[in-house]
Amino acid sequence: MMNSQDSLLPGKELSDEELAAETQAGSRRSFEELVRRYTHRLFYYLRPKTSTRQDAEDLVQETFLRAYRNIDRFDLTYKFSTWIYTLATRLLISFYRKKKFNESLTILADSSPDPREQVAV
Repeated sequence: MMNSQDSLLPGKELSDEELAAETQAGSRRSFEELVRRYTHRLFYYLRPKTSTRQDAEDLVQETFLRAYRNIDRFDLTYKFSTWIYTLATRLLISFYRKKKFNESLTILADSSPDPREQVAV
């Protein structure tokens, strides 16, 4: 585990993959740097695909939460950007599946006849 004196040296720009490796080793500062680098990118990727700004912000936050929880599963031989965008895309798909399911439930609830009407027939 790295301590608060992480290897983020002033003047040295680490690659995303190096930051991910340090995060896997326990560096919170390295993960914070990845969040700093990707927050706006992910937001501008997700915003046109969502109906509200809040939905995009929520998906960005959830993407980073998933990334942090699963950073040990990230294969350092691949690009971090591909991995984080894949997480975001999968969360977006899940978001729309849930939304579609909830809309279907609402439509079913709205189209169900009133029990009083059924008795009156």
